[in-house]
Amino acid sequence: MTDVDRLLDDILEDVISPPLRAELMDRTLKEARRWKRVRRVRDGLSVAALALGVLGIVWRQSGPVSRVGGAPPSSFRIVRSEPLPSSMIVRSKAGSISVVTSSPGFVVVVESAQQSGLFKEVDDQELLALVEGHPAVLVRHGPREAELVFLSEPNDVGSQMH
Repeated sequence: MTDVDRLLDDILEDVISPPLRAELMDRTLKEARRWKRVRRVRDGLSVAALALGVLGIVWRQSGPVSRVGGAPPSSFRIVRSEPLPSSMIVRSKAGSISVVTSSPGFVVVVESAQQSGLFKEVDDQELLALVEGHPAVLVRHGPREAELVFLSEPNDVGSQMH
């Protein structure tokens, strides 16, 4: 009798019958064997993947294979060229082009500069005073955004405003 059998006898002596004890032992051993097979397969697959990775690295680092007397690689194409016929060549003659010259007296330079004060920003009260006599509402969309909405048709307002 092994140590495991004696230990099981001591622990399960009064609780489990001998046939049930044997069945539990068989199931435990089968599960242990199954896990051992799984570990072996996993380890084998890991070794195979590692071997393939090393093989791939070695294959990529090996230089190109030179071909002696074989067909040229497919990435190259042979190109044959011929000179153009003289009818397709464009020639120019001296003096056939007129040159336009200019002097500073004929050129006008226009410059623009930024200036402040060209317009006046109006506040809400001044804007509403500009449209006084026309039904309008100032609608706020945010702290710095507003919209002036006329309560009548635009054609009516536009014809009366100057």
